[in-house]
Amino acid sequence: ITVHYSSEGTIQDVLGALSEIVRVPVKALRLVEVFSHRIQKVFSPSDKAGDICSGDVLYAFQVHDVADCNEPVIELLVVQRQLYSSTLRYACNECGRSTGRLKACEACYNAYYCNKECQLANWNTGGHRDECRRRTTADYVGQPFMVSLPRSQLTYQHLIRVLEARCRFSVDIFQPPQMSNSSEENDTSTREGSSEMNGQEDKKVPAVGAPPMLHRASASHSPSPSTAGSTPRRQTVMPEQRKKPEFKMFLVRKLADQAQVLGDTIVDDKTGEPLDIESGTYLSINWYNLRNGRPFMSVENRRAL
Repeated sequence: ITVHYSSEGTIQDVLGALSEIVRVPVKALRLVEVFSHRIQKVFSPSDKAGDICSGDVLYAFQVHDVADCNEPVIELLVVQRQLYSSTLRYACNECGRSTGRLKACEACYNAYYCNKECQLANWNTGGHRDECRRRTTADYVGQPFMVSLPRSQLTYQHLIRVLEARCRFSVDIFQPPQMSNSSEENDTSTREGSSEMNGQEDKKVPAVGAPPMLHRASASHSPSPSTAGSTPRRQTVMPEQRKKPEFKMFLVRKLADQAQVLGDTIVDDKTGEPLDIESGTYLSINWYNLRNGRPFMSVENRRAL
């Protein structure tokens, strides 16, 4: 969109000219400058229009109007990243083993381990205790954006739906065919069969000074229910709808600022209550680009927005 404005005016004037074109009230428009997949600046209406330079990439976003919602509106700034670094080597951070299924550190996703024993050893004597929360690099993808939600609608499930819908404007997602083997299927069956136990474990918070949880790759299919130990008998039963395992394409983190790589992971508390997130908070979408060290999901920049 081409907008004409006076360089001696303010951003309010720029938004006014844009408002006439898109037929959206000025108070519901936000203007940001984007550079290298990041938000360079969030403009306020009183900023000088002369601060905009030729060649700057500007995005305008429509947000909810407080008057229409009759409640506070939370505005969130979102960046997109790959969860695993492209330079991360698929090998145990303690013993160096690179065969079999390794699990990632859930705090940084920047280290693999064979088992809990290797993780504990590397945490206590291998230096990961100090390195874990110091990850400073991430592979950005797509374009940043802004979303807004009325406070009462800021639940985990609704936030995920909104983010998933909006991020697809700037990324193309492709999941390559997954090679499976018997050991992988068995591991998946065990994991799916004990979902209740895993759900309880996910709620546990590591004690102070203890290493983080290990991440198990999510399964993309549901195993057949086990019939071991049951007595076969002839009977007529009605078909039941099977619950598909939850397939997560990304995890969401709440960041102290845009430059932070590691933040607090936003999890589903299953209550359906609004999340405690303040307006103006930065979130990061972290795509599950790898699974067991192999490409799991290809997330690429869209050529045309």
